[in-house]
Amino acid sequence: MRAGFTLIELLIVMAVIAALLSTVTPVAMNAVIKAKATQIAMNLRNLKSAVEQCIIVEESTDTTCTTIGGLVESAYLSRNPGEDYKIGEVSGDGVISVWIGYKGDMKPGRIFQVYDEVITGDECKNHFNDDSSFKVCVEARIGKYW
Repeated sequence: MRAGFTLIELLIVMAVIAALLSTVTPVAMNAVIKAKATQIAMNLRNLKSAVEQCIIVEESTDTTCTTIGGLVESAYLSRNPGEDYKIGEVSGDGVISVWIGYKGDMKPGRIFQVYDEVITGDECKNHFNDDSSFKVCVEARIGKYW
């Protein structure tokens, strides 16, 4: 008799490995999607916070505080989060309202699970005059005291 594995033994081992992979793969993929949704939510929070801080400190709603490039140049943001984010409409006298949007490929429901302040749908699209492809947005409201 020769030493080695039979075909049946190899097939059983391969079936066990396939069963383990089929249970682990969806869990890993779900974790990756949730991590990306968390990153998007954190970028929206950071942009909102940077806009609020800039407007309060600078006492202005000029392009320094209402563009991502201006926030990075003024050191209110450490880096540009990417092309999928934009600062939209700025309005108001007593209370300044600034809209920050995301138009990437992540489903809005996933972002809402992580960051419940986001707004989705048509209400969000109304605040970006030049582009209606924003799926999720958040509003920064600043009381004007100056």
